[in-house]
Amino acid sequence: MPINLTVIFGAGASVDVIDPESDQLESKEFRPPITKDLFNTDRSWAKEYKKFSAVLSVLEELRNRLSFEDESISLEKILRELKESSRPHRNKQFYELPMYLQHYFYYVSERYCKFPSNYSTLINMIFDIDFEKVMFLTTNYDLLFDQALAKNTATARDFPLNGTDMERYIKNKNWGYIKLHGSVNWGRAFKENLVPNKGRSLRALLDNVSQLGGSLDESLEKEIVVDSTYVNEEDRDRIYPAISVPIGEGYDKTNCPPKHIEALSKHLDKCEHFLVIGFSGYDEDVLELLNKKQGKFSKVLFVSQNKASAENARSKFLSYKDLRTRLVTQTSIYKGNGFNNFIRDPDGLKRYLIELQMYNYS
Repeated sequence: MPINLTVIFGAGASVDVIDPESDQLESKEFRPPITKDLFNTDRSWAKEYKKFSAVLSVLEELRNRLSFEDESISLEKILRELKESSRPHRNKQFYELPMYLQHYFYYVSERYCKFPSNYSTLINMIFDIDFEKVMFLTTNYDLLFDQALAKNTATARDFPLNGTDMERYIKNKNWGYIKLHGSVNWGRAFKENLVPNKGRSLRALLDNVSQLGGSLDESLEKEIVVDSTYVNEEDRDRIYPAISVPIGEGYDKTNCPPKHIEALSKHLDKCEHFLVIGFSGYDEDVLELLNKKQGKFSKVLFVSQNKASAENARSKFLSYKDLRTRLVTQTSIYKGNGFNNFIRDPDGLKRYLIELQMYNYS
């Protein structure tokens, strides 16, 4: 009987993608952030905010509101207020955010570690099992898992890191990789007749975003392309980042190619087993995809920073629409601390994969 597996990565996976004591660690300053740290300027790259004046103008307000208002005020709610505001200056603050996040996660991807070893070990161990298909689903923008795929002998042939073919994420019959909220190196071009050509630089791109404000969405092509110019600020094409800003109530699906979503949905309908790593359960678009899936769930394991946060993620899944009745007896949590331990602990990933094989033969 064939086995299918879906691995869901959240921010916590990238945070714990390497042993913090490893000699492969380049800089703790560039450790991937979880959501509450997105606008924390107490890092070495804080000066980079100065390039994004609209984001800079709202930073202190974001931090203050998140720190002092009641618990009902979330980052998602505040950002949604910016997007839906009738005030143009608020719209500009929101629409500059994807450009800042692209810049931010480029630094994370390039400067945090020499190689994301925990991701690579996970790939090795999964490909030691004869799965019919494995789908890796991430809500992260960074390129850390991309680097692992591009350098691992199990996947490198089909996934060159600097490749421009968007099909490479889903073309292999045995595995796929879905970046549901977009990626640092994805973008959408401006429609030529709507935006004047002001040159090829980050500053010119920021000027265009500021000019368009709330009409930006209508000014972009639908097709997502690999943005090979994003790493060079002085030679940027007019391509706006395909990155979904967290505003709750589901992210903007235009930042994940429709073919990718279609491939994911087909896989989910056949998939019974799920491994959830560092995903908080707050992103309702992921929960909705699972809620709509056909077929049953069998083994769903939650891995998080600690036992309490793993249990909290599990609770988020069980409280969403019909998922409780379908998941309550199929879910369990890893009782250890974090992705890093899960990879190394004999009772972690190794045990989960053995149990999947035993389930398959039972």
